[in-house]
Amino acid sequence: SALYVQYHNCAWSQNRDVYNGEEEEGGSGDENDYWYMGATPSFAANVAYSLYGSLQGETFTGCNGDTFINSFTTNTGFEAFASALYYAGATSSDYSQSYSSECQGGAG
Repeated sequence: SALYVQYHNCAWSQNRDVYNGEEEEGGSGDENDYWYMGATPSFAANVAYSLYGSLQGETFTGCNGDTFINSFTTNTGFEAFASALYYAGATSSDYSQSYSSECQGGAG
């Protein structure tokens, strides 16, 4: 069995505040949920990626339609993606500690 991550790109997009209960709220997820000053959404460099894989006993034939699992985007910034790659053993460096997706001097 094998699992492969194909990185597509990063995009500056809205984060979800999973530590403040936002995941459970039934809001629309757009700018209308932030209707007063001080409650503006946070933004970060989020990652778009796809997963490809094969089952145990099968031969992996590359990233194609037969091995495609699904495409995803992060919603908590690049750091979580980089940390997951490190803990999965895909890289020997933990880049999540050396990079920040927060806007340094902007509205992030």
